[in-house]
Amino acid sequence: MKHTRTVYIYLFLSLTIPTLFSSCRKESDTLIQPSEEQVLQANSKAVELLSKVTANDGKNDNIIDSSSLISIVLPVSVEVEGDIYIINNQDDIESIEDLIFETEDGEVNIIFPIDVILYDYSAQRINTQQEFDALLVNLESTATINEILECIGIRYPVEISVFDRDTEITEVLSLENNEQLFAFLQNLNENVIATLSAPVTIILPDGSNAQANTVSELVEIIEDVEDDCEDEDDTVDGDDITIDIFIETLVNGEWEIQKFKDDEDNQTQEFRDYQLNFDTNGSIDALNTDSNETFSGSWSVETNSDNELNVTIEFTNSALLERLNKDNWIVKKIQDNRIMFEDEDPANISKDELFLKKI
Repeated sequence: MKHTRTVYIYLFLSLTIPTLFSSCRKESDTLIQPSEEQVLQANSKAVELLSKVTANDGKNDNIIDSSSLISIVLPVSVEVEGDIYIINNQDDIESIEDLIFETEDGEVNIIFPIDVILYDYSAQRINTQQEFDALLVNLESTATINEILECIGIRYPVEISVFDRDTEITEVLSLENNEQLFAFLQNLNENVIATLSAPVTIILPDGSNAQANTVSELVEIIEDVEDDCEDEDDTVDGDDITIDIFIETLVNGEWEIQKFKDDEDNQTQEFRDYQLNFDTNGSIDALNTDSNETFSGSWSVETNSDNELNVTIEFTNSALLERLNKDNWIVKKIQDNRIMFEDEDPANISKDELFLKKI
């Protein structure tokens, strides 16, 4: 006879099929073969994509550790330009990101020791910068995934029927979270037949749901949206900044003035009520949210002789906004939600700065 049981897993799962029962399947018994469309096969495209979806997401603290394959256990202390900051939560990480964007070298120095969680949910204590660097190098060559699709989710529980060819025991596993499903996928091997119970609900990047009734449908759904999981906060600077990147970033969304300095005169607070919209036709709308007045301006961009992006901003109907007027704003850094402009005189005596942050 064949043994069937349901296992509800609430702790860390490892795919070691229990051998508490010995098989007594008779020769006359018939093994019901599952549909191939429901079978998860080791090393398949479905397993690869599901592993990327369910791995531990380490992207939120990339400004600190520069790796999506690890996440640092908070709190952690860091040093930026000689000052020490304690990071307790995601708000603190975003504050450090704002600070780093404004610095010249953009460096964050971690104060060790720290604890980290790897992409596979294992934990490590790192005592020195050398140990940390060695870990990153090792992950580059040994990690079983090369990216994390954090913007895609799975609605749990997910049930998988597992038949062990050696023990001839069938179990139904009820997986309750990403960690359990990731562990199952990583330990999947050719000795078992793993059948996915349909439907499986996929949570898409826009928050909507899609149902997969077969493994091939699951693959198709994830592949259709995986590009939406690209890093939003990768900084582009120097020669990597192109006109296309700049325009695509600038015209998508509303902007506030995060910083405006006329040489050493920080005038940021005077612009706190303004929201800027840049249109592809070269126009700017500046809304004063306090008075509800809208002021019009224009912008343009070109590449100068030093292969830098040279931006012109011009307002004509507001004395305050006219302070932003220049025909030589140089784009220094771009993120999906930030743009840094500078105007430094040839003698390096003075420097004007304009930082925009997406609202």
